Amino acid sequence: MTFIGKLFVMFNLVLSLMMAAAAFGLYATGVDWSNNKGKPGQPAGKRAVLEEEIKQLQQSLYLAESNHRAATSPLFKREETHRSDRDWYAKQLRKLNETDLAVEQVAVVKGVVSLDKDGKPLLVAAGEAADDPNANPPLMGRRFYEGKMGKLRIDLKEVQKELGTLTAKATELTKIKIGEADQKGLNQRLEDERFKRLGITDELGITKALQENIRIEADLSLNRVQELDDRIQELVRYLKRRHNVDEPSKWR
Repeated sequence: MTFIGKLFVMFNLVLSLMMAAAAFGLYATGVDWSNNKGKPGQPAGKRAVLEEEIKQLQQSLYLAESNHRAATSPLFKREETHRSDRDWYAKQLRKLNETDLAVEQVAVVKGVVSLDKDGKPLLVAAGEAADDPNANPPLMGRRFYEGKMGKLRIDLKEVQKELGTLTAKATELTKIKIGEADQKGLNQRLEDERFKRLGITDELGITKALQENIRIEADLSLNRVQELDDRIQELVRYLKRRHNVDEPSKWR
């Protein structure tokens, strides 16, 4: 036998030993995929174990589904109630925001919201605040007040326009009152007139004083003339008595 033949024989021997070891390993550690029940000293088949686990899981799943249905049934009812409530509240909000009619408010008795037979808040006529406690007009929808606000804005523009006109007129009158660079204002003119009146008053006082002085001097002059007349009459009487001279006094 040649060397190559011996080499192939040895390779065949090694390969046979390896395959025999692999076959023994598979036999020793193989998985039993059957559904055989377990016996003493022999485990049950893998399929039987898995079927038992599946059965237990199905029982647990059924119990979980039952508990879930029992727990979610009231929740679904509440959600349905909430859906109905949302529709009701949405309707009330539309009535508040999209109409110009009288609206309602929730009835509250002693701090507790009153409910109707359907479990929804009981609504009563709503009133808006008023200065007069006896006058309580109904509360209207948002469109009513938006229209009212629009009219008030128009009125406000008119008032602002009138205010602008009055402001311009007031500015003009103020210029007339205080004056400008080339023209005296009413204040300055009134001040000048006041000084003039004061001057006239002073002049009247001086004139009155002069008149009084002249009157006094006139009275003194008349008194002096009267004294002179009396003296002349005395002299005439004296001449007539002593010298028999009758000469009338014609000197005035």
